[in-house]
Amino acid sequence: MSRPTEELIDQLNHSFKWKLANPPELDQPVLIVFDYSPSVEQCPICIAFDLSGGPKCWLSESQVFAIDGVMPNHHAGYRQFVFEGRKMYPYSIQALPGDLFTDINRFKSVCQSLYWHTVRR
Repeated sequence: MSRPTEELIDQLNHSFKWKLANPPELDQPVLIVFDYSPSVEQCPICIAFDLSGGPKCWLSESQVFAIDGVMPNHHAGYRQFVFEGRKMYPYSIQALPGDLFTDINRFKSVCQSLYWHTVRR
């Protein structure tokens, strides 16, 4: 299981409301980002990441949209869960960067990309 580095944890604390959690519906812990939005004018969503580095992620939005023909795929084989009042829907995403839990800029970029897939522009 991959864990965020101490440096990333410090940077996450300055940039996000987040938590490492192990919801009872899941077999392993996830990193949950609460109320993420690229700016204060935009509606926030929640995002959870599989700490094993696999393709699993969860979004607080049940619908996603393609950008340039690419989008997170709804994955019925993964369990949805509710955490702190937020319902999280399972998705599979390909090509998660290997340094997701070590590089804050990469982490922010992935969050922003997932955000845009949930917001119809």
